[in-house]
Amino acid sequence: METFPGTNLLTPELHQPLTAEDEAAALGWLNEIITNPPNPIRNVVFVHGWTLSPEDPGWYQKTAAYLERACGVTTTVLAMPDTENPNPIEWQKTLDAAVDCPDTTLVVGHSLGFITALNWAYKKSEENPRFRLAGLASVAGNIDDVGLEEIHHHFDDINVIQERIARVRRHVGRVTLMYGGYDQFVSPEHGATIARLLGRPFQLARDQAHFSGPYTTEDGMTIEACDDLPHVQAFLADMIVASDPKRFPKDATTVILKRDPQTGIWNMPLWLLWSALQGDDDATMLAKMEKMRQRN
Repeated sequence: METFPGTNLLTPELHQPLTAEDEAAALGWLNEIITNPPNPIRNVVFVHGWTLSPEDPGWYQKTAAYLERACGVTTTVLAMPDTENPNPIEWQKTLDAAVDCPDTTLVVGHSLGFITALNWAYKKSEENPRFRLAGLASVAGNIDDVGLEEIHHHFDDINVIQERIARVRRHVGRVTLMYGGYDQFVSPEHGATIARLLGRPFQLARDQAHFSGPYTTEDGMTIEACDDLPHVQAFLADMIVASDPKRFPKDATTVILKRDPQTGIWNMPLWLLWSALQGDDDATMLAKMEKMRQRN
């Protein structure tokens, strides 16, 4: 599994440096983290995709059980209504009813579940300017209409979605994204676009498709149904651990400062790289970032 900044499309050779606009946006997010740190993640809510269920694919339940056991969080795998012809309002209502304490909750949206979570978070932030969601994770989530009649009404004009993302990112403590290298619905390039809009890195699982049923690629390779996905478990556990350095002091530092040994790419925005290269722990990194914020 590989980790790429949102400015990256698949390979390190294609990486483009952050623009001044990117750095300004990152600095704004940094200022928010320093002045209003997000709470530790205590609850995880899974929102499945179109035509799926809490039991299918099997990785929902197995990942939930793993996170409860390994991280001590409570989990809920939602059963979304009318999955064959999903109504976006009803899906958002179902999610809303399941989230009692958003400031300590991580919402994991798979496929259609991600745009559901994104639109729900946008609506909540409009209703309450002080709304705060501890975390948002995308597993093969998309923000653009993929041309399927049954779900096209979940998506608005892409410019509207981009405006919503700009607002949501100010109300979500942590965001993480994962996409499959053989995804037949949401390409890794699409994942990179979402990551850039959110100002976060994304992880690429090259051996996966849409993290759902079995799939045969154009070159004849069969990807098995996703009954158990240890790398998704680790992906989400990393996020939970990093949210609570007091509870996981050693693990949190290694998670935050992790570097992919094959690509040499860091799983953090590049504007934090200068501190990570010096081996700073979390407290030192935050102190340096505070000085940077004051200078700017």
